[in-house]
Amino acid sequence: MADYIVDADITDNILTSFSTLSDYVTDSDDAVESMAESKGVLDSDDIETDPVHFLVKKYAIAWVGMEMCLDYMGTNNNDLPVEIEKYAVKYKLYKDKIALLDSQITGAMLTGDVDEASDRAIAVKLFRA
Repeated sequence: MADYIVDADITDNILTSFSTLSDYVTDSDDAVESMAESKGVLDSDDIETDPVHFLVKKYAIAWVGMEMCLDYMGTNNNDLPVEIEKYAVKYKLYKDKIALLDSQITGAMLTGDVDEASDRAIAVKLFRA
């Protein structure tokens, strides 16, 4: 299993204070490989790790944030409504970031075969009035 990110890549002040950070970073490898399979990269050995594409790295970091916030949601011991509890707010932000990154990452980015602008994904939101 490759290491797509390391503990030092996690810079969110809320997350870095927990001793379980390394466990989540290790689990993020599985999340990246699962996402890669959905993009058609079926062998994890085909995922470029030197260097890891910056969007793939951001995906793994956001996944760690989302999972940690999900697990720690409700542990503040305060009377705040769940909608404004810090872990719930961060969870939503990370979840939205993962959805955006997932729409931008292509199989070519994962394998390191991005040579031209046409190899990059472009996500555009369309709205109807």
